[in-house]
Amino acid sequence: HPLNGPLRLRVNREVSSLSWLYQLAQADPHNVYAHYMIGRIAYDLQDYTQCEVQMLAVLNIGQEDGIKSSAYTYLGLSHFGQGDLVAGRQNLLKAEALDPTYRNNTAREELSGLR
Repeated sequence: HPLNGPLRLRVNREVSSLSWLYQLAQADPHNVYAHYMIGRIAYDLQDYTQCEVQMLAVLNIGQEDGIKSSAYTYLGLSHFGQGDLVAGRQNLLKAEALDPTYRNNTAREELSGLR
C-alpha cells in the first residue's frame, strides 16, 4: 500500500516499490497501471519530470477516460509543482472534461481552489 499514510512515512516504502514497478513496466510496456503508479510515486517524491514521463505513457496506452482523467490530473499537478500554472490548469481542465460522472475529486478541488 505505497500511497497510504503521510508522505514522510511513505517515502521509504515508495522507493522500494519503484524497483518492482519499473521491472513490471519493462516486462510489459503496455501495462498502464505500472506507469500510473510510477508516476504517482514520482509525484509524491516531487520528481515532477518523471511523473510527467509516466503520465504521458499512461495517456498513450490507456483507453479508459477515468485513467486518462487521472493522468491529466497528475500532469497538471506536476506542472504546478514546476511553477507552470497555465499548463497545470489546462491539464486539470482536460481531466475534468474526461470525468462527466464527477469521480475525479482531485482535479475539481484543484481547479476550484479548495486545496
